[in-house]
Amino acid sequence: FLCSAFAAQYEQPAFDKLAFDGAKEKLVKALGYPEEVLDFEYDHKFWVRGLIIDTLRGNFLKIDRHKYVRLAYHGFTPISSELRKHLYSRTFNVLHGTTH
Repeated sequence: FLCSAFAAQYEQPAFDKLAFDGAKEKLVKALGYPEEVLDFEYDHKFWVRGLIIDTLRGNFLKIDRHKYVRLAYHGFTPISSELRKHLYSRTFNVLHGTTH
């Protein structure tokens, strides 16, 4: 078969921004989130691929390959190491409100 090297070329931050904007639209229009969500701006240095959203608590999580929560944010506010460990130590795998 013939494979084109240029077929998969795109600008990663621009592509991610499209996904981010689409997610904002869905949150507001389909899931009833407040209109202010549409004002959120995409920052490719902050929003990193592989984040998990804890919908139960409203937190953004960055986990490692062992499912250990390395970083946690509530909006743009970092969650302290102590609170993060309290919330997610040994319970991450059983949280029913977590989505990818």
